[in-house]
Amino acid sequence: MQVYQHAERKANNTGDEEGEVKPYRPWVVKDPRDSLYLPQLINQFPDANLIFTHRNPNKVVPSSTKLIAAGVSYQFIPGAPFSTSEELRHMLWRRLSLMSERLYIFTKERNDTDLGLSTLNSGTSTRRLDAMFEEVVRDIPGFLDRGQGKI
Repeated sequence: MQVYQHAERKANNTGDEEGEVKPYRPWVVKDPRDSLYLPQLINQFPDANLIFTHRNPNKVVPSSTKLIAAGVSYQFIPGAPFSTSEELRHMLWRRLSLMSERLYIFTKERNDTDLGLSTLNSGTSTRRLDAMFEEVVRDIPGFLDRGQGKI
C-alpha cells in the first residue's frame, strides 16, 4: 500500500534538512484502522514489533463513534449517506466487526510465529506485546521504554 511505503520513507529519514543526523526514534502508529491492514503493514515493515492494546468494548464504541463523527461532520449534508444516527451506528458496527475479525485472522494465521499467541503465551515472543489500553496511554514513552526489554 502506498501509505505504508510513504511511512517507510519517512521512518527511514533520520536526517533533517541540514543533513544533521537525528537519534533513532521508534515509529509508533496508534490508529485502530491499521488493524484492517496488518498483513500489508508487516509486508512493508517485516521487522516491525507490534503492540496490541486491549480496551473495554464499552469504551471502544463511544471513542470510535466520535472518530467517525469527526470524519463525516465536515461534509454533513442532510439526507446524505451516514447522516442519520442509525446509519452511523450500522457503519460503526460494521467497521468494529471487521477490525476485530481481521485482528483475529492475523493472529490465527501467525500462531506458530513470533507474532502469534503460542509464543506470547509461552513468554518467548520477541515481536508482539499485548497490553491494556489504559496502561499504554497513561504514559506512552514510559510504556515503550518498559516494553523494549519484552519485544
